Amino acid sequence: MTLKEAAKLFRSLKYYEKLNREIPTKKSRLVCLIQQYEIKCLNGYEIELDGDRILYRKLPTESYRQLDLDL
Repeated sequence: MTLKEAAKLFRSLKYYEKLNREIPTKKSRLVCLIQQYEIKCLNGYEIELDGDRILYRKLPTESYRQLDLDL
């Protein structure tokens, strides 16, 4: 491993540690918003709460076809 690779890995590790610290705050904020606005679907996922846990499952996608217009 070169010094450049080690520096890159160190920066990456610091970045992911920062993200990891932010997860509980963002998760609790999302739980509050889901409860406040009674959100059931979001970004193609069905969402429900189980206490503090957020349960989600991908909704099936529907194919869209543009209708032909008679002009």
